Amino acid sequence: MIKIYIGNTTTQYLRFNYALREYREFFFVDIPSGSQALIPHRELTSDQADYLIEQLHRYGARPVREISDRIAGYSGITYSIDRVISRDKIDQGYEAVKTEAAERSVREVENAVKRADLAENRRKDGANPNDSSRVASEIVVEIEEKGDPGKPSSDPIKTSITVTPKARGKREVVRQ
Repeated sequence: MIKIYIGNTTTQYLRFNYALREYREFFFVDIPSGSQALIPHRELTSDQADYLIEQLHRYGARPVREISDRIAGYSGITYSIDRVISRDKIDQGYEAVKTEAAERSVREVENAVKRADLAENRRKDGANPNDSSRVASEIVVEIEEKGDPGKPSSDPIKTSITVTPKARGKREVVRQ
């Protein structure tokens, strides 16, 4: 029989809803932020465990062995089969969630700056905004984020994003 532990490495409360094929109802397990929980069905068969893990994967869960400080696309949910998830892995997952959120934020800002460049340099006559008649040769956006509130000595994070024209309508983004 198999036991499955689910870890919540986010800052939010998690209620994981799941189904087992043999039952006509849904089940759930509540997992506070930075914690883990054992699935209430403590003696799962191999088929039941596979079906439950399939559901976890749909929500972006990763096996605990894949958790590190940097894991692209990590949702903040991890799981372990037959073993308690260590505090170190929960902490690493939390760092990975923060890193992913910061990188996602930068990607969104870059996309917004690219859209601003297109809007600023869109010509009324419909000509290519990459030619010499551009209104602005480049757009620079400077961002200053406050440091990590959990670390009093944390310095602000400063980012400068510059958008310049490139051939065939693409935008070059330079981060500093």
